[in-house]
Amino acid sequence: MRGQLQALKQEIDKQEIVNDEMFRNSFKKNTSLARNYGKIALFLCIPLVIAIYLLARYAVGLSWPLFSVIVILTIADAALDYYLGTYDTSHVMESDMMTIAKRLAWHNKIRKKAFIIGVLAFIPVCIWLCVEVYNSQTGFYWNTFESPEEVHFVKLGLIVCIVIGCIIGLITGLVIYRKMQRANRNIIRDIEEMQEGA
Repeated sequence: MRGQLQALKQEIDKQEIVNDEMFRNSFKKNTSLARNYGKIALFLCIPLVIAIYLLARYAVGLSWPLFSVIVILTIADAALDYYLGTYDTSHVMESDMMTIAKRLAWHNKIRKKAFIIGVLAFIPVCIWLCVEVYNSQTGFYWNTFESPEEVHFVKLGLIVCIVIGCIIGLITGLVIYRKMQRANRNIIRDIEEMQEGA
């Protein structure tokens, strides 16, 4: 009888180890979007934003204050995404399940606040960009047109493109935000179910 109980206990311990390992592997897989997005944002988006804006600055005569605001917001957003993504990989193997669940709930809370702040900052920056394009008088691009009417028409076309780009950017950001939030919520739910079953 005692031997059977001992064998049963060993079997349960093995099952818990397998479940724990399976969960941690699933966790890494489900949080890969956050990790990859953070790396892409930090190492690709920042240099790309700087290069594109510098080109636009000299082409259509945009201001340095707008450049500074765009770069600061991009760096802040990318750094936060990178931080939230790197925690997942570096601490998951050494933390207990409830600590991971609490940390992911904190991630969701921080990401939600950052998303709201980002949208509230993004809209005025897009408006500022449109105003600067419309009022711009300098920049080598404007010298390629012969009449003020052509310049005015091109400026309106650029503003339409900026507005469309901003809308696409907002929609893309919302989709990525929702995917990351949903992945974290699913992992938290799995942890809670594992804890209830234990």
